[in-house]
Amino acid sequence: MAAENCNISAGDRVAIWGCGPVGQFAIRSAYLLGAERVIGIDRIAERLRLALVGHTGGRGPDACMDAVGLEAHTHGPMYY
Repeated sequence: MAAENCNISAGDRVAIWGCGPVGQFAIRSAYLLGAERVIGIDRIAERLRLALVGHTGGRGPDACMDAVGLEAHTHGPMYY
């Protein structure tokens, strides 16, 4: 849904924050909708290794998605 809401078109560059399960799905969805490059952003190395990470060559993203979730049982971030 986030990928559709970004109105991605052929050749777009897309940045996605969060490379967990939802982010991985958003990455693939962006490519399916025609994105030329997708940049996965996450601070957990294992997630980044799973993500399809590209570079913009100095050009910023045409669309951005936030796929970062929060733990419902805590009052703040779990990692610092």
